[in-house]
Amino acid sequence: MKKILLTSVAMMSVLACFNAKAADSATGTATVEVVKAFDIQHVNNKALDFGKVFAKAGTISIAAATGAVTDPNGIELTGFAPARDEFEITGPAGQTATVSLDAASVTLTGSGTATGETLTATGLALSETSVTPADPDVAVKVYVGGSLTVLASTKPGPYTGHYGVTISY
Repeated sequence: MKKILLTSVAMMSVLACFNAKAADSATGTATVEVVKAFDIQHVNNKALDFGKVFAKAGTISIAAATGAVTDPNGIELTGFAPARDEFEITGPAGQTATVSLDAASVTLTGSGTATGETLTATGLALSETSVTPADPDVAVKVYVGGSLTVLASTKPGPYTGHYGVTISY
């Protein structure tokens, strides 16, 4: 009986050796570098400002790239210079972002003596449609220009409208 018991124990030991598995391990590494994201800001006190114009038929245009004003019908009042709008974009150095307008026109709604009236600025354009900052701490300037047509029947008063500029990256 002892012989059978010893033979059984020996067999179990041999079987245990066949079922044993070798194990080993290694370690991996996870990394990330977080960089400053792109950001767009409207420059304070800037606007696509068509200035003060006479209520007579004409169109005034402001070039986005240069800020040059075209006023072939002489509707601009002297001393109130029209100006293009200005945005500043920052982002990671060497990375590119696409810049776009949400629309090619904007409705300006009258207030005060022009309440209930509207004008439409058309041909809105950007000075740049993509930007690649050279330094993450130095803003790239992007300008907006466009055209405004005024009719002789336009009611005098202030008109204001809003449009969006978006960056995609």
